[in-house]
Amino acid sequence: MQNAETPSPSPASRHPLANGEAGGGADATPAAPAARPSGRAWLLVVAAGLLAGPAGFGCGEYAARVFAPSLELPPGIRGDRDKAPAEHARRLLESEFRTAIASNGTFGALLGLALGGAGGLARRSARAALWAGLIGLVLGGAAGAMGASLLVPLYNALHAPPSPDNATEEFFLAMATHGGMWAAVGGAAGLALGLGLGGRRAAPSLIGGLLGALVAATLYELCGPVPFPQERTLQPLGPRPELRLFACLATALLSSAGALWASEHLSLRRPTRPILS
Repeated sequence: MQNAETPSPSPASRHPLANGEAGGGADATPAAPAARPSGRAWLLVVAAGLLAGPAGFGCGEYAARVFAPSLELPPGIRGDRDKAPAEHARRLLESEFRTAIASNGTFGALLGLALGGAGGLARRSARAALWAGLIGLVLGGAAGAMGASLLVPLYNALHAPPSPDNATEEFFLAMATHGGMWAAVGGAAGLALGLGLGGRRAAPSLIGGLLGALVAATLYELCGPVPFPQERTLQPLGPRPELRLFACLATALLSSAGALWASEHLSLRRPTRPILS
């Protein structure tokens, strides 16, 4: 009979690792590529940005109080009409410099920690979340502090009193300053996210985080003067708490979204060319 001649499949043949599927076999199939970010990943990454943005803003506000310039002048220059204003201006610039380093460095550390941890948790790996978060903490803090320490003095050296004649130059100077500081933070945080996600996503995530921060800087420069037309929004540090909060939230959210999007859609590997026989 036909049914008797048909051999039933053995348990070994039904096993998923049988017939050359086991690792190390001669006919082993290649490993499947890393899964694309799921809804869980997007939820974790957006939540990380929402947490890191206000937290970075709060740390920046505290740094502004810590490094606030002293109004007490030495008796020798207190009544001098030339030396007293110059000393006040020097102290103000020094306070702004220290505040920018502390606030941008802390913001970068928090965003890197949050995105690195979110990347590891997105693939359900507590170990990856821990070490990627720690790497993001260090790299984000260093990138944020270094960006501010380089760009704020450059802004102060090139800045001129605003006038209709130099409005365009001042806009692009502020764009370069904010964009450079926040891109350093976004790139480092994106790198941490890619390390947490795994699957060779570090470089695309870095680029996505950097580009997201540049978009945030553009939005800040264009939208900041709308509700506060009389404020000097082009300064390295926003003149009002509302502007500083907007800067932190926009940078955190757009860097997070850009890094995760790039990890899914951006490929830096060259396409393989077929070998002609």
